[in-house]
Amino acid sequence: MAFRERQPTNRRAAQRPVARQVDIDVERARRAEPERRNILQQGAMVLGVINLIVGIAGFLSPLVVGGDPGLINTSPGLLFGLFGINGLHASVHLLVGIIGIVMARTATNARAFLWGIGIVFALLALVDLMAGRSGMHALMGMTVNAADVWLHAVLAAAAFLVLYMGDRMRPTTTAA
Repeated sequence: MAFRERQPTNRRAAQRPVARQVDIDVERARRAEPERRNILQQGAMVLGVINLIVGIAGFLSPLVVGGDPGLINTSPGLLFGLFGINGLHASVHLLVGIIGIVMARTATNARAFLWGIGIVFALLALVDLMAGRSGMHALMGMTVNAADVWLHAVLAAAAFLVLYMGDRMRPTTTAA
């Protein structure tokens, strides 16, 4: 019994080179299954969303104790009654959140974002801890307190942890 090569069912497929047909089939398969994100992209997305939520919440007066009356808050207050926040501080978290979500699209950009926020948040926490201030105070125009400083330290640690996990999970190449 001899095997015959399957004939294309339409004229266009018959005219396409085999390599192009394979490329098209691979592209169709990619579109059919959801895109998988690596740990760096997932971490950047999660930290971006957290910062976005904190940024939005910082502008909502009902969520800020001691802030402006009404719906929109720009005055110093305590977000959720715990974290020091003002309009500038909320804006920074909002911007960091948007940048994180956008940069989570590729692993390279996600890695850069995680390094950036890890270093910046760690430095912010370190500078404020070394200053030894207590209660609500201004740090570069942003209202912060001890809980906020520790939150920045935790966010920095989370960024560095995701980077570490990303490096541990990266496939290694061996020379043959």
